[in-house]
Parts: sequence; C-alpha cells; structure tokens
Amino acid sequence: MIHEYEHVKTKKTGITGIVFDIRNTNGLYYLIESDIDNELFDCAEDELERVE
Repeated sequence: MIHEYEHVKTKKTGITGIVFDIRNTNGLYYLIESDIDNELFDCAEDELERVE
C-alpha cells in the first residue's frame, strides 16, 4: 500500500510526484502532485510505483 507523502512514479507516463491525498471511492485513488509543474492528477494504486 502507498501512503500519503510518499514519492511515486506513474507506470504509464513516468511522471513522478508526491501523494497528496488518498480516497476510497469505488476503489482506492491517489491525488498526486507532479514534481515538474505541481500539476495535480488522480491515479489508481495499480498505476503507481514507489520511487526510492
């Protein structure tokens, strides 16, 4: 499980960012703030991987 404020990367696009919020609406979704331009986007857990 991915937790708030963890650094993650999207598997499809390779965009990295910080988990800003987690919600459970018809599945677990994460609000990510991009490292590059601070853009916010939603991802399902299976679309993300941790960055160490």
